[in-house]
Order: sequence, then structure tokens, then C-alpha cells
Amino acid sequence: MRASRVRNIRITKRYLRQIAGLEEGNYTPSFRMFLRMFKWNRYFEKTSKPYIADAFSKYGDKVILVGNKADVEAFIRNLSEAG
Repeated sequence: MRASRVRNIRITKRYLRQIAGLEEGNYTPSFRMFLRMFKWNRYFEKTSKPYIADAFSKYGDKVILVGNKADVEAFIRNLSEAG
């Protein structure tokens, strides 16, 4: 599942929990804020994320992108085996 889709699901779940009073937030949940979060998420995926990736690309093998917990665990395992 793509990161933006996962993030959209998390935004929706958090909004519903806040509206139901099951979770507190640092802001007053409103439908307008809910829609803005999707807009910000889309902006991050289309603009900010590529910019960040490009900025770090000059560091080559010093930067590691991980997609999930299994990737992190594999990286740590490789570090401990190499050391």
C-alpha cells in the first residue's frame, strides 16, 4: 500500500476518534481541518517529499530509505553482522 494511502487512512481514523471523543488533539477537530490534512498530505507527496529526496541524493550511500519495520530490522541486522 502506498504511503499516501496509509497516511490518508490514518488521518481519517484519527479524525473519527477525535470526533467521537476517544482521542484528544492539539487542535479542535473540524471538517475543514480534516479536508486540509488531505491537501497537506497531497502537497507533501507531490512537492516536499521529492524535494527532500533530491536534497539527500547527493549523499549517496550515506542515506537509507526504509519503507516499513521489516526494512529497519533488516538494516539493523546487516549492521550487526558486518560489525
